[in-house]
Amino acid sequence: MIIHPYKLGSRSAKRLKECINQSSTHSRIATILKRQPRGKKCLIINWGGSAIEYPEGNNWIINSPKDVVNMSDKVLFFNKVGHDKSFLEWTSDRDQAQQWASKGKVFVRHLTRGSGGRGIDVWSPERGEAVPSAPLYTRHQPKTHEYRVHMARSLTGGSFEPILVQRKVFIPQEGQQPKSWDVRSHDNGFIFQAYPDFTKVPGSVLDVCRKALSQHFPEMHFVALDVLYHAPSDTPVICEGNTAPGLENNTVDVYAEYFLGLNEEFKKERMVYL
Repeated sequence: MIIHPYKLGSRSAKRLKECINQSSTHSRIATILKRQPRGKKCLIINWGGSAIEYPEGNNWIINSPKDVVNMSDKVLFFNKVGHDKSFLEWTSDRDQAQQWASKGKVFVRHLTRGSGGRGIDVWSPERGEAVPSAPLYTRHQPKTHEYRVHMARSLTGGSFEPILVQRKVFIPQEGQQPKSWDVRSHDNGFIFQAYPDFTKVPGSVLDVCRKALSQHFPEMHFVALDVLYHAPSDTPVICEGNTAPGLENNTVDVYAEYFLGLNEEFKKERMVYL
């Protein structure tokens, strides 16, 4: 098994490799590589990489670079899903964004890629200023909670199921209050809290993730979807996807177990074609 990181030196890819090797009966089942693997056909875990230099047909690649690009680039992501109401309302038109901002909050997204709320400005009628030029704008969505739903499917299966669900919670330190409840980022004092029991997660949140992936990203194998949930109306809306999610706490163990399972499937599939 080869882990292809989005960049050399990726700490999450290194943690993932170490956890897989510690959990396996074989001490070096996983390696990190960004060049053409030698020898027999390999199972390659594409950990957020938007390009792979070697031919895809020669190996079994989990999450193709094309799908990763469409998921990681915010403009490509929203263009691919269109105006499906399972996702945030969005536009690339500044005039449209200005109309939204005259009535409520608009999120001005200056970066097409990024995480942790970087590159996002919140615009509202109170500012009394014109909305700045940006590649993407999303309309404010009322939310009670924000979930990260890690979805995955088997090597050859078509149905996606959750392998981990987390919710963003604010951890105050010395009376600290968040600078904003609109952008719930790590820098703003929020962390992910895991939900081992999926029955405590609103069913509509899991359903919208299953539907979105089967309809718009059926070729992917794993992705972490960020979902805004409004409890009074039981409305979940997807805002983005992550192809190399942070591996805090037990997240790395969950992914290591999943990839080890894929590797067992891969070995069986490879035997069929020998």
